[in-house]
Amino acid sequence: MMNLSAKGPFILLPAILLLLAPPFLAQAQPEIKEGQTQTWYGRVNHWAEDYDLLVKELDYMAECGVSGYMIEMSGWGKSLERWNPTWVRQTRKAYRKLLRACRKRHLWLFVSIINDNMGRKKYGDVGPPLKDVVPYAHELVGIVKRYGPKGVVVQPSAETQTDAGREFEKYCADHLKGFILVYNPDNWPFDSPDQLPEGFSFRSVHPGSISKEVPPTAFAISDNGLIIRALNTGHHLCAPADPAQVAKWAGYMRELGVPVIGYYAFQYNEFDGPAIATLGEWGIRRTE
Repeated sequence: MMNLSAKGPFILLPAILLLLAPPFLAQAQPEIKEGQTQTWYGRVNHWAEDYDLLVKELDYMAECGVSGYMIEMSGWGKSLERWNPTWVRQTRKAYRKLLRACRKRHLWLFVSIINDNMGRKKYGDVGPPLKDVVPYAHELVGIVKRYGPKGVVVQPSAETQTDAGREFEKYCADHLKGFILVYNPDNWPFDSPDQLPEGFSFRSVHPGSISKEVPPTAFAISDNGLIIRALNTGHHLCAPADPAQVAKWAGYMRELGVPVIGYYAFQYNEFDGPAIATLGEWGIRRTE
């Protein structure tokens, strides 16, 4: 018979709560390492616009075994006037809520702060180049730093190609010590994928096709117009995922042993349960 002494219930209580808790609360974030592939997902350019939808995604991700959410921190709100104090305040509030929600579910949060394509009018972007808004970009870094490194992976700049982008990476390396930093230059050598700037732990790659080989030490992220179309229904940029194509790509990337497979719901702004469920089948939290 169980001995319920004066201190017995207090000893047993944590174990009882753990058993009664939802499955995702019993799991810590998986370690990021080569050969133990995990899968991440994100409505990267709409993450701050609908918190209820965001929570629905996070809950389903935790249920399915998708272990990280992905955002482009400065990519949201394209219908708004961005790069001003009001937009920065809105971003801070949205980021704080998202980070709390991810930590509650033990999900990684992948934060790509800026994309060095900005100002080039690609994919409908009508914003300024990075060099014209550096002080505001630094404020975004301050937001990330303010709420701490726990469960956060930071890619300072996607597709770095300008002097401003390279300086911004150095700024982040100096100001985000203790964070996991990911390097993503626009042009990078396949023969030396492990050469990283000081302060960076990983490199990310944007393959142009499902069958494109990726170094096993790099994050494989579908942030490329060609692969976005290949993974989506109807080969559209703004469309739900094609689960069969996502499974094909994820299977190949896991065979290579990449640490992270990241699916970008690029312009799609609705709940995509089949995409999340399919990714969950290929991550290390998948149901055996």
